[in-house]
Amino acid sequence: MKRQGHAILMLTVLLLGLFGAVGHASAQGSGTSDLDLKDLKGIDSAYQRTYTVDMQALMASPPANPESMRGLFALTAAVIKFDNGNHAKDGFDKLSGQLEKAMGQQDSGVELQKEDLKDIGDQAFGYSGKMSAEGMQGQVYMALARKDKYIHLAIGIAMGNTNPKDDLVKFVKKMVDAKEGSGEIKTNDKGLNTGGLLDKLPITDVPGNLTPDKGYELYPKDESGAMGAAGTVETIGTPPSN
Repeated sequence: MKRQGHAILMLTVLLLGLFGAVGHASAQGSGTSDLDLKDLKGIDSAYQRTYTVDMQALMASPPANPESMRGLFALTAAVIKFDNGNHAKDGFDKLSGQLEKAMGQQDSGVELQKEDLKDIGDQAFGYSGKMSAEGMQGQVYMALARKDKYIHLAIGIAMGNTNPKDDLVKFVKKMVDAKEGSGEIKTNDKGLNTGGLLDKLPITDVPGNLTPDKGYELYPKDESGAMGAAGTVETIGTPPSN
């Protein structure tokens, strides 16, 4: 059972690793560099929030049959703000190409299918695929949408044959419709960062009853070095040795 819990954790880490390709790092073995957020013309700021099931509890007592799990068990989302809509459009085109490249790399284990998403902002694409770890399968869906000078991104994973598309599309629509908060970003009484651009990353009515993390700054990178995916993987624990 611990091995099954480990496999679930590994699927989640794979998901977060794919998301990490958005902001930084080099393409392994390709001899080229992945797109860095700072290279996007007109970028103003970017934030990320990740949502997971209680991984510590899941690792301690994983289900006898993980394939019986339904719905999302991990979701990571980001919002990127530009100085104007034209720069956001250019950034959207670059990011969509970068994400397709990252998710489509041979060592990612993801087979992608792309589709247009209608009635979401000014531009929107969806990407579906499958991931596997230690013999377990996960269904992945990514939604990328632009409205005006904002780009919204969410990637989620569900166990077995459950398709997380509907949850991800609804979630991104909620992000697109949400307004940027006024004033400075503050930490609420539950330890979650709110206000400003983080108000476009929901902390209530999250699909699958997932638990949000505090929220991290992707650009400019915050002084603590908490660069989203790396900080989030740290919070969901260390895989067991057996």
